Amino acid sequence: MVAVELIVRDLAFGLMLGCVFSVVAHGLNIIWGVVKVVNIAHGEFIMLGAYGAYFLNLFIGITPLESAPVDAVIGLFVGYAFYYAFL
Repeated sequence: MVAVELIVRDLAFGLMLGCVFSVVAHGLNIIWGVVKVVNIAHGEFIMLGAYGAYFLNLFIGITPLESAPVDAVIGLFVGYAFYYAFL
């Protein structure tokens, strides 16, 4: 019975990771389609979001799924600041 739980957990993790890769690919595709430039900094913003979810989980105790809207708002403001600071 333990093997079934491990398989289900690994499948769920694989699906979630696949969703993250899908969002990254869609973001790169949209940037390439509009600007015709590959944005290498895309991964850095994904890393910032992952660290944001980790620290919200560590210090506040909310799950990464619950911290996704908070990370989205923080990412919105960081992206806004980067846009007007560097472009």
